[in-house]
Amino acid sequence: MARVIYNFESIQYDGTNGAFICGTWMNVGLISDDGQTLVYQALEGQVTVNLNDYVIRSGPEDQWGRSLSPERYAIEFYELP
Repeated sequence: MARVIYNFESIQYDGTNGAFICGTWMNVGLISDDGQTLVYQALEGQVTVNLNDYVIRSGPEDQWGRSLSPERYAIEFYELP
């Protein structure tokens, strides 16, 4: 029996990379980015990402995204080298 896991990728919003997250990384519509809060249009609606939050995706074609605080990210995910 094979043991498998989901392949998730993450990026942390640092206040300067909102355009990259929306345009290059997620290919979603940027609504606003003031350096403290990033808002983008995903398939399920608007997603708000606060400074230092992580955006999680399941692959390059994923346009849903999920925003997690650094604390929640540390609880839910383990980064592989």
